[in-house]
Amino acid sequence: MASCPAPSGLGGTPEGRECIVSSTAERRPRAAETAGGLLGAATLLGVLVAQAVVVSGIAALALVLPVWASALIVAAVLAAIAGVLVVAGKKQIARAVPPVPEQTVDSVKADVAEIKERAHR
Repeated sequence: MASCPAPSGLGGTPEGRECIVSSTAERRPRAAETAGGLLGAATLLGVLVAQAVVVSGIAALALVLPVWASALIVAAVLAAIAGVLVVAGKKQIARAVPPVPEQTVDSVKADVAEIKERAHR
């Protein structure tokens, strides 16, 4: 990118405005990278919080049961929740995505027909 001209007066120059727009566009990917990093850190902390809640549940059950039994019960509950989420996710995918992409199939068939037609000329 060429260097931007120095601003002249309050109005500036058209080239100067282009440089401002260009530099703003260049900063956006950096902002997106920063936002992605922050979201990644928040996700990691969320996972750690979930682990702390699980350990707290095991500790609470360990007050009335042996620790191994408490851990087994909590693991079974988490496995059941995971199973329900898998079934729900599979149903959502089945509804959202057709097994065969109809538009793509139609487009490819049209392309093949056109190629055959041009080959026979």
